[in-house]
Amino acid sequence: MKTLKHLALCLAAVFIATGCSNDENEPKTGAVKEGKPVKFEMNIGNANTRTVTTGSGSNRSVSWREGDAVGIFVYESTGAPTEYSNKKYEYKNGEWKASSPDDAIVLPEDGEYTFYAYYPYSASVATPAAATLSVQQDQTIADGDNGNTNYDLSDILTAKVEKITNNATITLQYKHLFSMVEVLVSGNLVSAAPASVVLKDVKTSATIDLTTDDISATSDNADVSMCPVESETTQTTYLYRAIVPTQTIEANKPLLEVYGVGADKDKNYRFTHTAAVPYEQGKYRRISVLIGENNAGITIPSGAIDEWEPSEKVDVPGEEIITPVTSITPSLNEETQLQLRKSQPSDALIDNTNFWFYRERPNDLEIIYEPTEEALKVTSIKGDRLTWNYSSFGYHWGSQPIEKGEYTLTFNAKIEGQIQSDDEVGQQLGFCVRNANDTKTFRIGDSYFKGKRVMCTLKITNEWKEYTYTIDFAKTSTKTSVGDVSDTENFTESTPEDLNGMSIVMFNYLINEIETPAQKESYSIYIKDIKLVKIEN
Repeated sequence: MKTLKHLALCLAAVFIATGCSNDENEPKTGAVKEGKPVKFEMNIGNANTRTVTTGSGSNRSVSWREGDAVGIFVYESTGAPTEYSNKKYEYKNGEWKASSPDDAIVLPEDGEYTFYAYYPYSASVATPAAATLSVQQDQTIADGDNGNTNYDLSDILTAKVEKITNNATITLQYKHLFSMVEVLVSGNLVSAAPASVVLKDVKTSATIDLTTDDISATSDNADVSMCPVESETTQTTYLYRAIVPTQTIEANKPLLEVYGVGADKDKNYRFTHTAAVPYEQGKYRRISVLIGENNAGITIPSGAIDEWEPSEKVDVPGEEIITPVTSITPSLNEETQLQLRKSQPSDALIDNTNFWFYRERPNDLEIIYEPTEEALKVTSIKGDRLTWNYSSFGYHWGSQPIEKGEYTLTFNAKIEGQIQSDDEVGQQLGFCVRNANDTKTFRIGDSYFKGKRVMCTLKITNEWKEYTYTIDFAKTSTKTSVGDVSDTENFTESTPEDLNGMSIVMFNYLINEIETPAQKESYSIYIKDIKLVKIEN
């Protein structure tokens, strides 16, 4: 089947009798068939075309292509099957011929017969009551069987005529059994054709009763890549088309995705409708998306098919697909800027960008970038114990979601001006990893507390040292204090909303309060080389 502009589908065909005495039409392994070659006419619409689709009113037609094949069943008027079961006919040199002599259909003139036919031919179809046929998952392929596109080969057509004698032309009426989906992509971000448009999680196979045209879609679900219709595009609007079995896409499930949009073709979008979207039998569904910014005594020279009927237009909102990250390495240099945030929760770290930040009460902290150490220098002015939510600093990641799983968090740290040196008392660094909305904390683990905490403290020294911990982005808690999370407090499974970003929060945490004025001299914590990398199984 040859697609003309890929724009409508119309099927017609005429079976013209040829003599049974033709040597190439005679069975080679048995007696000559007795009777009269059947004369068929497959005519449903426009002449010389197979299918016609009316979507925008423009011409959308396909014609028979050399090598196209259909399957034909013949039954007695009583309902009993004949020897002619799934006979294959191919389009050759402008006419239809039986694929082999055994496929030739020759019948008496005085009997009554019922004919069932379908396209494209499949050797696996054993009975017209249960013909399982599938669409192609990648309908962009243009060099399939006989030069047909995978889109062409997905258009299931059927025809039948009941209780008719073989003394006149037998007309078969073909029609579309599946549904066509058209997608129009436009918007100010669509400066060129998208790389691909994909129908999401659709049924790709169906069992068809050719005697009744009843269809039962199977549970074989897959994504289907749509065929671009180049002749229907403009500089701002691009048309894509696919054939799928009749089905309904549930409300709030991904309907389609568009890949490779934007000046750099690096943006992908997902479209979901708030209502159910039916793909109806014999109809086309137009979806507008907007992205801003054989040889044996029978000849069949031609044929046509009814127009596709339109379904109602559906306008679909969409959102950009953001790929979750599996590693984060915050950069530090002389141009690093820190955003001042007020005390949580009055100014939570909710933002869809990435930035270093600090929180402070008046005169608590002084934070600068120290080029000689290539690190952040955080000076505690008072020397008092501080907290994660009032006097802290860290890095917020909000531009992409975090892929669920366990991660290794490493960083280098040291202290300058330590005022306590014994093993029991001294300066410590506290840290935690918060969720996107700054409402939950992710689970932390190391060799000592083995994933029982949400907040960690560590004693740092005057020498640079690398510290390593495990952050479990699958588990969260509303607890925000140091110590184990109890069974009653429990961890909960993180939600997609929880994974829409994160914040590494650090703060100075003294083991004991410093009491004498002399001890409250300034000291500084240095932090650098923060890395967060997913642990792959």
